[in-house]
Amino acid sequence: MTTPKEPTPVTRRLVAVAIDESKYAEAAVRWAMDSFLRPDDLVVLLNVQHSAFPHLNSSEERYRQFAGEIEGKCTESSHALLKKYTDLLNAKNFATKAMAVKGNPKQEIVREVEALKADCLIVGSRGMNAVSRAFLGSVSQYAAHHCDCPVVIHKATPEELEKIQ
Repeated sequence: MTTPKEPTPVTRRLVAVAIDESKYAEAAVRWAMDSFLRPDDLVVLLNVQHSAFPHLNSSEERYRQFAGEIEGKCTESSHALLKKYTDLLNAKNFATKAMAVKGNPKQEIVREVEALKADCLIVGSRGMNAVSRAFLGSVSQYAAHHCDCPVVIHKATPEELEKIQ
């Protein structure tokens, strides 16, 4: 006679979601809420902004002031974007954390996902053609090849994108 096993307790997953200003990112977040996320997941939103002036070492004060203003606007934009998606997820009772990072999106997403020890990364697919991917590279492709955790690449349907516009 066998005794029934006790159910294994479900551990809280840490799900990272990379976002930007695109409709593809919004579609990925909405899909994750509807089809992937569990009520007990911790969702970490990652937004990586390219540094507008990565090598800012000019001694000219006007240039430094201008560069600082641009960087400030980029930071404001990133924080507003993170707030938008945090509010959206919180409205559905998901626990969230938001992270704004500067640098190369491909590399920084992988770095942050590894530092967080995320259980999964969700990214949207922009639907680039092969030529664009070859020249520009794809953040989602890079993440899929370099992340230690599973990467879910959400390719939005035309219907999903139509709802966003």
